[in-house]
Amino acid sequence: MFYLLFGISGGEVMVVLLLVLLLFGNDKLPEALRMLGKAIGRVNAARDEIARQVNHSMDDTCQAFDDVEVEMEMSEEDKPEVVSDGEGESEGVKAEK
Repeated sequence: MFYLLFGISGGEVMVVLLLVLLLFGNDKLPEALRMLGKAIGRVNAARDEIARQVNHSMDDTCQAFDDVEVEMEMSEEDKPEVVSDGEGESEGVKAEK
């Protein structure tokens, strides 16, 4: 499983765990892992906050585009239709209904 995720084998994982145990010792290992867990929790919280802000901004942007689209459709309905004579020149404005 570790090999597929991180590109390291089970033996390499054991060596890393042994080095961590030797580096921190038996007494400080739980404290070091607790600190690591808190740091990972803060990183995850920051990631979630950034994702929430990006999603909120995207929602605002989509709503603004929708509002502009509605305004454009409304302004197109108010414009009178121009009748063409087929040669690219207009003959006049079609009577409004």
